[in-house]
Amino acid sequence: MVLATVLFALAFMLMGAGFCSLMAGLPSHGSHHSGALCTESSLDQPWFPPESEKTLFFNRMFGRPPDEENMQAWSSLIPPGRGFVVVRNQTALPDMPSLHQDLPEQHALLSVYHQLHCLWSTKESYFRLRDGQADDTDELHLSHCWDYLRQTIMCAADTTLEWMPNPTQEISKGWGYRHDCRDWDEIYDWTVRNRWHDSTGIG
Repeated sequence: MVLATVLFALAFMLMGAGFCSLMAGLPSHGSHHSGALCTESSLDQPWFPPESEKTLFFNRMFGRPPDEENMQAWSSLIPPGRGFVVVRNQTALPDMPSLHQDLPEQHALLSVYHQLHCLWSTKESYFRLRDGQADDTDELHLSHCWDYLRQTIMCAADTTLEWMPNPTQEISKGWGYRHDCRDWDEIYDWTVRNRWHDSTGIG
């Protein structure tokens, strides 16, 4: 558990390269009011989502074939603004790709919502292919998503130990184990308060 905590602290990029550096320049969580797009902060401290513990259990809703209820479940994971936020240049930000230091504010996408979009896209593509709709499948997008998810999973490097129910078999379904996480509701609320626009949906 100690090793997992250390690795999560070192890997605070929220499963995306450069996220830790971006968050270091964001306004303090306590300086924003609910519903505001991105108000100026009088504090220069970075905001980091608090940690929490979560036990994973199987939720059949997210893996079932696409229908209206399934789409609503996936879309509920994405906040208004679809994860795109406004970052005021109140503190110096390190030079990074696509960062324009001369502008008064930056636009960015939180990596975790990009990852969820990619995961959803692969699920949708699987069911389209299953139903014979190969022409509707964007292979280039899928190729991007698979490698992006590979690298962000390796970046976060969840080291939770999944104990073998049968000591002689190498099998784990992954359910029932407690993980060290970041507070999802806090991240969601922060993203809503600092959203760039009001578009919705995961697609």
